[in-house]
Amino acid sequence: MEEFLSVCFVIIISFYILKWVLRLILPFLLKKLMQKVGEKTFGQGFNFTSQQQEQNYNQNEGDVTVTNRDKKTSQKSKLDGEYIDFEEVK
Repeated sequence: MEEFLSVCFVIIISFYILKWVLRLILPFLLKKLMQKVGEKTFGQGFNFTSQQQEQNYNQNEGDVTVTNRDKKTSQKSKLDGEYIDFEEVK
């Protein structure tokens, strides 16, 4: 009986210690996770705009630059069909 109570006591104490440690550590872990997700999500878009702005700074005022798209990518494929939205009739 004493062994059972000592095991229960150790389990309960370890649970409270784990709970206390997680309260201290979890905010830091979540902050790091959010920073990594933000870098992956927004980092690519910001890099693209900064490259585009860098190109604009290198041009003189009044210069005009025309960029053309490939004709293959701008046209729709013949296999693409028209989207039809169906309504459910009861």
